Amino acid sequence: MSPRQIYIMVLLCAAALCGCLGEAEHSNPLDPGAPGFDSVGTVGGTTTRLYPPHSPVPGAEVQLSPGGFASISDAEGRFSIRGVPVGVYEITAEKDGFESLPKSIEIDLGAMVDTHSVRLDALPAIESFMIRSLHISRWFPAKDLYFLEIVADVTDPDGLGDIAEVWIEIPAHGYAYELDETIVAGRFEARVQADSLPGASLYALQGSEFVVKASDEPGFVVTSEPGHIIRIIDYTPVAVAPQGQDSVLATPTFSWEDAGLPYAYTYRIDVIRDEANVQSVAATIEGVPRDSLAHTLETPLPAGTYFWTVSVVDEFGNRSRSKEAGFIIE
Repeated sequence: MSPRQIYIMVLLCAAALCGCLGEAEHSNPLDPGAPGFDSVGTVGGTTTRLYPPHSPVPGAEVQLSPGGFASISDAEGRFSIRGVPVGVYEITAEKDGFESLPKSIEIDLGAMVDTHSVRLDALPAIESFMIRSLHISRWFPAKDLYFLEIVADVTDPDGLGDIAEVWIEIPAHGYAYELDETIVAGRFEARVQADSLPGASLYALQGSEFVVKASDEPGFVVTSEPGHIIRIIDYTPVAVAPQGQDSVLATPTFSWEDAGLPYAYTYRIDVIRDEANVQSVAATIEGVPRDSLAHTLETPLPAGTYFWTVSVVDEFGNRSRSKEAGFIIE
């Protein structure tokens, strides 16, 4: 038999042998040739609060990007997303009043990872805020002063210690000013002289939108609904008595001129003690009806030198204050 004939015979035997053995079975589910093979995995875990004890956050929408894969966490904060192609994703969670810091995860072929924790930060909430104008008349210098007053009440489900900063913005003017924390828990305020505001006047800002913003320690920011300057009171109240260095009883009666303004308002009386050039608030009486033009102090004042002012306050908290009037209690 020639070499050529031997070669042909070997080829025919090899082909026959392959036909007897058949194609190799692909039973391994991770074998790309296996029936129903798909290069996907499953990711699951729990949505929890950011700070210990990391209590569960139910009803949060967990999202993977890219791809738009999503799931809603159950009553115990559990979630599961199946059929996610292998690769690297950013996982986040959302719920009203919460935000999460994104983190990167990797989905492996056929993997079923059920241990991911997605931490959600409870956002601050601006419960209320007021924009008020303040007009102060004085003897010297003769020029009256105008101020913008801002008062905001802010809460945070993670505790007031999680509030990092609160500030006012006038978006149309690119203006921002930080508010100061007060002795009232969750209350922040500021008084800004009109000369330092955009346009150097409160009138220049009438009609402009003001918003209060608050950030927490993780860096998330919330914004209030817009507010406006409602009114600027130019009328100057007049304190009538006591005046100068009048010597009065320990429970003095204060009187003033009728403001007669065409809108709702009340009067406010502030009594300041002046001792060795150190001034301190001795009494503040608010909400005196507009038809009252006198008020007698109920609590006696100790001997000393004092001055007092009367203010007109409208229903929005805008205020105009009189010049100081002095008296002495011996």
